[in-house]
Amino acid sequence: MAESSKTLFVGLDVHKDTIAVAYAAEDRGTEVVLLGVIGTRQCDIDKLIRKLESKGVSRVTQSEPLRVAHGEPVWET
Repeated sequence: MAESSKTLFVGLDVHKDTIAVAYAAEDRGTEVVLLGVIGTRQCDIDKLIRKLESKGVSRVTQSEPLRVAHGEPVWET
């Protein structure tokens, strides 16, 4: 049987020293959850990936801002 997947939209507000991270499920009306503010070092990104994996994220897709604005997935679970 094929495994179903759902989309988890992740927003990254990137600055020189910090990245604010928020996410929402694909369902309309779903609350946006602030995951927190992380640093910009590789170890900070690795920790973020582990945290998202614990939420079931299995695939990462980079998306341009215009595509994100039109509802295309950035992270999928």
